[in-house]
Amino acid sequence: IVGTAAAIGVGSVREIASVCTVPEMRKQGIALAVSTAIVAWHFTTGGSLAWLTAGSPEAERIYARLGFKRVGATQVNLSDPSPALSE
Repeated sequence: IVGTAAAIGVGSVREIASVCTVPEMRKQGIALAVSTAIVAWHFTTGGSLAWLTAGSPEAERIYARLGFKRVGATQVNLSDPSPALSE
């Protein structure tokens, strides 16, 4: 295992959390891949809202590629599944 992600919550609302990649495997798209997979799973199983807090500008750029948008100072929200996730 070189990367992880989790969807924490109940029902149709979940926080995307614990996204991490082992240091020696970073910069290879693993965080994007595991984030894409967990967000796709959430929305294809009836999810209606996913949210997260990016821990760094680099992480925020990864999440922006999935359709997450900044709301306020630190919290990022996604209320609709990205069209890219349904392909």
